[in-house]
Amino acid sequence: MKHLINRAYFLVVLAVLFVACGSNANDPDAPQQLIGTWSEAYHVNTHVSVLTFQKDGVLRYSQQPDTTWPVVPTGGFSMTLHYSADKKNQLLVTYSPDTATAFEYLSGYSIHSNTLTIDSFSYDGVNFYKPLILQKTE
Repeated sequence: MKHLINRAYFLVVLAVLFVACGSNANDPDAPQQLIGTWSEAYHVNTHVSVLTFQKDGVLRYSQQPDTTWPVVPTGGFSMTLHYSADKKNQLLVTYSPDTATAFEYLSGYSIHSNTLTIDSFSYDGVNFYKPLILQKTE
C-alpha cells in the first residue's frame, strides 16, 4: 500500500512539474506579443528610438526627433531590419543588403505589461543599446 501511495505522489508531482514548465515555455503567443510599435520615453533625449515589429518578420527602426521639446530638434533616420523571436524570449536581428554591411545578433528580451526590454539592441551591428527599454504605442 505504501508503495502505491509513493507512486501516486510521484506521478502527481511529475504532472504538476510538467504542466508548470510547459505552460510558459510553449506559449504560442509569446513572439506575437512583439508585433506593433514600441518607443522610448519622450522628453528624455532629443531623439527617440522607435521599433515596429511586423508579422512578416520585418523590423523597422527609426531615430525620430522628440517633438515634446520647446525647440524641436532636426534629423533622424530609419532602417529596415529583419527579426525572428522564439518562445524562450530570444530575438534574432539580421540585416543583409550586401555582404559588406551584413550583420546578425541574438539578444534576450522581456515584455512586462506595456514595456519591452531588449537586453542588447543595435541598428548597425556596431553600436549597441544595453538595454533598450521601450513602451508600446500601438
